[in-house]
Amino acid sequence: MDLQIQLAGVDDLPDVLRVQALSLRTLSVGHYSERQIEYLVKSQGEVRAYGFRHGGELVYVARLEAEIVAIAALLVGSPRIGGLYVHPDFVRQGIALKLLAKLEEAAAIRRYPKLRVTSSLSAVPVYEKAGYCRKRNSQIKVTDEVIECVDLSKTLIPRDAWYQQREKMFVIALAIVFLLAVIVSLLNYFAG
Repeated sequence: MDLQIQLAGVDDLPDVLRVQALSLRTLSVGHYSERQIEYLVKSQGEVRAYGFRHGGELVYVARLEAEIVAIAALLVGSPRIGGLYVHPDFVRQGIALKLLAKLEEAAAIRRYPKLRVTSSLSAVPVYEKAGYCRKRNSQIKVTDEVIECVDLSKTLIPRDAWYQQREKMFVIALAIVFLLAVIVSLLNYFAG
């Protein structure tokens, strides 16, 4: 299996939406009613399309040969996963875990200490297998229906390491300010 994970391009949007919809319609059966599933397909399709057009998400795709078989999205500017969807023919092959690792790598580069997700009931086992911990049950209210979800999170940078990084950045910033003050003083001294 020659799996390639890469950032999605604008031209990938139709295939991303197709995989997402097929995943929701197939893998959510037994967890949600048909009406709830169709709401999820519609709302997640709108979110993904908006994210593509306006840069609100980093969307990674997993390709086998040229075919997109899974997608995962990280919200830009927020430590939240926007979605994780695998084509039903390719579940339980480790693809979702590889995509999650890619999202975690992107989040760590952005120095997010934790990554959070509001997951559909069908995806909770994948997140738990990847080390995410349940925080609480949650709901999405849709007109007269409620869609049950689960909020999960995973620590990417341990709290002590995060504080150490912040402390180092503070010390570097102080050193830069001190050097600038010395340079300004020297310039004033020599100028006048």
